[in-house]
Amino acid sequence: MRRSILLTAWLLLLIACGSPKHLIKNEKYDLAVEKLSRKLRTGKERSQDVLMLKEAYHAANQIDHDRIQLLRKSGKPEIWPEVYILYKTMDIRQQKLRFLSDYVKQTIGFQLIQYDEYILEAQNHAVDYLTASIKQKLQSQSKSDARQALILLNELETIYPDYAELDQLKRQAIMQAVNYVLIQFDNQSKLSVPDEFVQTIMNFSEKDFKETLVSYDLSAQPGLTYDYLIYITLKDIIVSPERIDTRQFTEKREIVDGTKPKRDTNGNIMIDSAGQVIEVPNYKQIQAIVKETSMSKNVLIRVSIDYEDNHRHKLIHSIALERPVSFIHNFAKVDGDIRACSKATLELIKHEAIPFPADGAMVADAAHQLHEEIKRVLRKEAGIVKQANDR
Repeated sequence: MRRSILLTAWLLLLIACGSPKHLIKNEKYDLAVEKLSRKLRTGKERSQDVLMLKEAYHAANQIDHDRIQLLRKSGKPEIWPEVYILYKTMDIRQQKLRFLSDYVKQTIGFQLIQYDEYILEAQNHAVDYLTASIKQKLQSQSKSDARQALILLNELETIYPDYAELDQLKRQAIMQAVNYVLIQFDNQSKLSVPDEFVQTIMNFSEKDFKETLVSYDLSAQPGLTYDYLIYITLKDIIVSPERIDTRQFTEKREIVDGTKPKRDTNGNIMIDSAGQVIEVPNYKQIQAIVKETSMSKNVLIRVSIDYEDNHRHKLIHSIALERPVSFIHNFAKVDGDIRACSKATLELIKHEAIPFPADGAMVADAAHQLHEEIKRVLRKEAGIVKQANDR
């Protein structure tokens, strides 16, 4: 019951927070205009709703009008994208009220304003400002400026999607904004490793790296200067000796072995009412000697992922990784009565001795697992090479 009351109270609070009255109180005038105009279009013209629409509509217009006047007074060219958006917003707002009833429009003092001339003026000025700023930033050959140019290009596309040079400028900005990253394998272990090992560690594909404004290579491309270098540095491969441990122990259990006459406290055989000897289970203890053998072998690969700023020839980040792989095999032999054995021992006697895996097979297994861990780290730390790296 209490849970139902709490749920009802929560729903009422949620509805209240989204009510036009609450929206107006929190100065969310456009949301209030949207809700009220939609409601009034249904024909339910409550005076309270009409008055709230009047308040929200004129408050929103006044805020936008005052902002436009303030921006125009500054005389700065960068005002025009915002001025364009404000005029478009005011026009969209009045279109929501345009088809309300005459009674509603008269009550709220609605007057249709032709914003087209103002919108066109702001659009032309905004396009001039944005294109000049974009081209200026692209002339600097700076990655940071190119990325700012991409932001301005998005504004330009919103304001004037048919601008003739839009696609060309986007391609140019992306090319200048991209960081080029070279991933290389570096063997510092003083061990000779086969090509297959390196290929396993470095088996990356394009789908492994989907970051925007970052281009990865696994081999250096002629004539390309890389912004960052990532070294997958092999530190060590440790292979333990093959180890065999044995232990011997005894397992015991009591089992029923036939029956025997039941005796009283004086040792006399007991007879039932029919004159028959009373029989009880006869228990005896059995045992088995278990010889358990444990085979084990371990491989450990240690690497580091090292990030270098190629323009400054400086190590900027390093992450140590290691991947262990273990071989463990247990089996057992039993001498004695197998019925005395535990479930664990019965499972062990099903196994036989097997050959130890070769060093190469275990190293290859560890390399496959390590490769997946390296991919995970490269994705997680992608922000390091996303930063604009200007020379």
